Order: sequence, then C-alpha cells, then structure tokens
Amino acid sequence: LPDNDVAKNIFYWKDRDVMAASAGLPAGAALVPIFIDADKTPNPGGLPVGGVTIIDLPNSHLQYAMTWYGLAAALAAVLILRLRRPAKDE
Repeated sequence: LPDNDVAKNIFYWKDRDVMAASAGLPAGAALVPIFIDADKTPNPGGLPVGGVTIIDLPNSHLQYAMTWYGLAAALAAVLILRLRRPAKDE
C-alpha cells in the first residue's frame, strides 16, 4: 500500500491517531475505536470509494471435520485390534 498523504487528507490505510490529528482533533482526545466502511453506493463527489474493504474469513470446516473423523476412526481401529487380541499370559 502507498503511504498516507496527510497533507491532502488521503489515507490508504487506517491510522487512527494520524487521522484524528489530520481532522484537527486535540492530542489525547477521546476516540471511538471503530471505523465505518462505505458500501458500493456512489458517494457525492466520488469519494470515498466504497466497497474496497476485503474481508476473507477462511472456511476450513470440512478439513477440520475430516481430521477429527479420521482420528476417531484410527482410535476405533486401535481399540478394536486391542480388544480382539488375546491377553498374553505372563
């Protein structure tokens, strides 16, 4: 990402403290720790351009399910083999 251009008030990435200073807020002002992203609806003047926030949450549920079912099957196989084998006389 390019560097933020504070002089032109253009931010390519979120830096809360620098954005607050650029907006003229006094140092140490109470800031709410949230950001609101614009959707793809056109904005007056064209800025901010909405719909550019990318949220990618991995969906590995099938992989996790296969792993745990595989481990359960392996444990069941070991248990069956152990129970079928006669105990050794000492």
